[in-house]
Amino acid sequence: MQTNLKASKERHRRLFEPGEALPESASSRETILESLQTGIVIIDPDTHTVVDLNTAAANLIGESREQIVGSICHAHICPAERGHCPITDLAQTVDNSERILLRGDGTKIPIIKTVTSITLGGRNLLVESFIDITARKQAEAAVAASNERYRSLFDNMLSSYAHCRMIFENGVPADYEYIAVNKAFERVTGLRDVAGQRVSDLIPGYCEDNPESLEYFGRVARTGEPAVWEHYLAALKRWFSFSAYSPAPGEFVVMSENITERKRLEQQVRESQKMEAIGRLAGGVAHDFNNILQALMGYTEIVLSEMPEDDRHRTDMVEIRKAALHAADLTQQLLAFSRRQLLLPKMLDLNAVVHSAQKMLQRVIGEDIQVITHLAPGLRRIKADAGQLVQVIMNLAVNARDAMPQGGRLTISTTNVAFDAQEASAIAGARAGQFVCLAVADTGIGMSREVREHIFEPFFTTKGLGKGTGLGLSVIYGIAQQQQGWVDVVSEEGQGSTFKFHLPAYIGEQTEFGLPLPELPAPPRGRGERILLVEDEATVRGLAVRLLQGAGFEVHSAATAQEARQLFAREHGRFDLVFSDVVLPDQDGIELIGEFLKQRPSVAALLCSGYTDERSRWHLIEEENLAFLQKPYAAANLLKTIRGILDARPVSG
Repeated sequence: MQTNLKASKERHRRLFEPGEALPESASSRETILESLQTGIVIIDPDTHTVVDLNTAAANLIGESREQIVGSICHAHICPAERGHCPITDLAQTVDNSERILLRGDGTKIPIIKTVTSITLGGRNLLVESFIDITARKQAEAAVAASNERYRSLFDNMLSSYAHCRMIFENGVPADYEYIAVNKAFERVTGLRDVAGQRVSDLIPGYCEDNPESLEYFGRVARTGEPAVWEHYLAALKRWFSFSAYSPAPGEFVVMSENITERKRLEQQVRESQKMEAIGRLAGGVAHDFNNILQALMGYTEIVLSEMPEDDRHRTDMVEIRKAALHAADLTQQLLAFSRRQLLLPKMLDLNAVVHSAQKMLQRVIGEDIQVITHLAPGLRRIKADAGQLVQVIMNLAVNARDAMPQGGRLTISTTNVAFDAQEASAIAGARAGQFVCLAVADTGIGMSREVREHIFEPFFTTKGLGKGTGLGLSVIYGIAQQQQGWVDVVSEEGQGSTFKFHLPAYIGEQTEFGLPLPELPAPPRGRGERILLVEDEATVRGLAVRLLQGAGFEVHSAATAQEARQLFAREHGRFDLVFSDVVLPDQDGIELIGEFLKQRPSVAALLCSGYTDERSRWHLIEEENLAFLQKPYAAANLLKTIRGILDARPVSG
């Protein structure tokens, strides 16, 4: 081993010294060469063999100096490169070429190789230097993997992402150029291959139509301060939220998200809240208004009952009574819009409902739309809530109005229809039997098949943002389902639409109908029964006392629940009936009656209310199976109801 090392040093001295040099000079050069971290290999270009190498080269190759010296130079290069001399022309120099070094143990190492031709001691030689770049390659791979992960995240972000360069003109933001965008941007905007292009070229008129966003982008690019805002892009017909920051002077990155659906939902919530507020207001107004109407109707009926038939003022009083009844009907129609009316199914003539709604209908849809009615004679009766039916007519009419922006014709018709099992099976939601059909047809823009498939879904609407909640048709559908009917539509684009609302026809005795103006029947009389009246409104209380006493009842009245308790206790509960308002200043009327029934189970009960919302506690009244009278009530109705309740009581032994 010592002999080989000495021989190597001697060869090294001869190679690196062109002439006879001092031994210490050669030794110094060898020391320098050995200290290098770069592998150095000396090659004989004629034989392609290794003449000498330094320790760094031997360590990289993974073999001893003795094993390498004299071997073919490319024995340690990746097999694909073996047999090729690094330089065929000795005047050439190969700089920084990447190669694969094959180590003695079979592992491969990436290297950067430089080959230079030199002349030493009269000999032409090649000096090959190489550096292990494994760490660099690993770092590059890590960077590439990181970039790939970043690109994957970038492209798979749900939010649209765009990197842009701002273009200023005279210091004012005038345009911007795209540097890079992700796939969400392309998906949202429909734009492709935008890098290097200006937004004004891709979307003509964008900069002029969106000065607010352009100003935001310019401010972010100029100052570096981030910004967040929301904006409606008319070109895309969508709402977006934007957040922007500046990665470099004059540039900005903007992340945007399509919030059109969120805006629509927010609008729907606002509309719902508005309807809730309107409904509460309507319920409160209805209560006060119904008390006023109660007094007006009641006292008018008292005057009419005592007025001679030939009195010259009788006709005037009849007209006052009609006006009061129409006002009560109008209150119910208004409450139908806010869905605050009580659901009181009863026998109805659908033609009468249409006729009742027609005057209000014309005011709702405007003068540029002609309203035509075809009401079938001999129409079967239905059992339904009049307020709900008015709501159906109004909702369908409003939809028809919106489908005829230039005016047109609205036709409302009623017919008797019948379906057998085979016919019903061909219609979605239909069933066999006898039905009454309310059809509302318009000459509007019509609907596509895709729209028809979704029209009854809650919140689905084809109207612009802020122009509809998408609840109208779903409410109609719900009413039809509730009444064991169905609704279907016939429509084509440009051909108008016809909605057909089907309800079961009532088969059987038909004695009670809603909506027609009631006559003044001879009211039933009392037989001295004792009634406890609880009513906080003085005018209405006075009216009820007068009506009941005039009909032969003994009446004890109270303005509050506390007064009623005192009366009940003082009279030892000896009352045949308690007639109470639901909403009292100091207690719920239902609870008050519950107290009295516990003390005296034989006492009958009747509740009334001018409220039509949750304050009327209608669900509880139904659960307790209590008799109820909605204000304003006619005198004859009050007396008939009380007589019926008293006569239905079990006969006590």
